[in-house]
Amino acid sequence: MYNMYAWRNDMNEYEKSRIHTFAVRYKNLYEVLNKETPALYDDFAAYLSRYGFSKDRYEGTLHEYLSHRCHDRDEFERVLAEENDILILGDAVFARWYALNSAKSESLMEDNNRLWMSLALSRMIELSRSEKSFAWDFDSAPESVKIISRKVIPSPHTLDETETKQQLAIASDGKVSLIRWQYVSSQAKEKIAERKTVHIKPKQAELLLTEISGCFAKEGFEMIGLSDPQYEITLISRNKREYKAKGLLNEDDPDLSDLSAMVREILSLDELYVFDGRERK
Repeated sequence: MYNMYAWRNDMNEYEKSRIHTFAVRYKNLYEVLNKETPALYDDFAAYLSRYGFSKDRYEGTLHEYLSHRCHDRDEFERVLAEENDILILGDAVFARWYALNSAKSESLMEDNNRLWMSLALSRMIELSRSEKSFAWDFDSAPESVKIISRKVIPSPHTLDETETKQQLAIASDGKVSLIRWQYVSSQAKEKIAERKTVHIKPKQAELLLTEISGCFAKEGFEMIGLSDPQYEITLISRNKREYKAKGLLNEDDPDLSDLSAMVREILSLDELYVFDGRERK
């Protein structure tokens, strides 16, 4: 029998690790978000296409479930467990996503459809595990992240009590801390204006940590001038490895703006600069 996947059988470890990062990210999105978001539409399809998957080509027993809701979870999990070809699985996920996205009578966010995607992506995570690790690729969500966002570089012309920078820390247990600095003109220096601690659900923290690490897996490092409004990010992995990067606060970058908006929404902190400096008063 002709193997339509023969041209993709040489998938290397790096490609496998990128699929793993994708699957972890979108499994968390489907499980945590309670409303539809652009990430579940164009972005999802773009990533699947980039990794060589197709909505029009699939084979195997998974095709039996592409047009049905996940009524029998045990049976669906059995079928998934028997599928060992990540390429066939990816095509099935793409085909299922396309069918749901095209149907006017169903939503991607209906419970059964979310369950279908969550279970299928869980199997994709299992099949894409790699013994090799790459910079910014995490087998699971990082342990924590610290983001320092500087929007104003103080100068003699800076107005008194102008907010200059923020430090946001998110831990996997759901603890979130925020420190905000402002400029004191009489002392010609910055001082801490506010400290705040909030708590979110660990699943929400896992989503944010996965989203942030996934974004910088493709963004990487960027060298910038110290006079520019900027962010610095430090990620700590589960095995205590530290990853650092920095870049410009950029409200014109759709990836950074979407990620910043998600952080503000989940934390209910409109004042955050994050990566785009677009705080809402």
